[in-house]
Amino acid sequence: MAAAARRMHDRRVKRLLVVDDDAGRLAGIVSRVDVLSVFDRPDDEIRDEVVKEIIAGEFVLDPNAFDVTVRSGIVTVTGQVENRAIAPLLIAAIRHAEGVVGVRNRLSFPQTIRMQRRSGGLGYPDNGVARCRPAPPARPIPELDGSGSGILSPSLRPPGAKGP
Repeated sequence: MAAAARRMHDRRVKRLLVVDDDAGRLAGIVSRVDVLSVFDRPDDEIRDEVVKEIIAGEFVLDPNAFDVTVRSGIVTVTGQVENRAIAPLLIAAIRHAEGVVGVRNRLSFPQTIRMQRRSGGLGYPDNGVARCRPAPPARPIPELDGSGSGILSPSLRPPGAKGP
């Protein structure tokens, strides 16, 4: 059982199939929780590993920025990570620490507004690029017939159009 528990932990496997040697048939399924008793650790040891080895060591984050509590192998981690991508990685690392039965994720991260660049957009160096479309090309103003009446000259009238 200890070898199975070690393999499950090392390979990050949550369930193992149990096969009957004689019949070669599935006899059952062993979950990670079933074998974690082999890794039974005091909550204080689990907390120390999470704070010192995972948060400060592996992720190089300030451990004082997080509140980590452990009760019966269930880790609750609260705090703010630098960005959204770090949170799931940190939770996964904590989940695979020896003796951890479960993780309660109470992490937050700063909200960022992502702006995409489009051709002709106005750039803002520190905030991305504003979303805006370039103005359509200016249309030439039709020439008037010179009389000031606002009537198009005959050369600019559509074919077949009659004058005023």
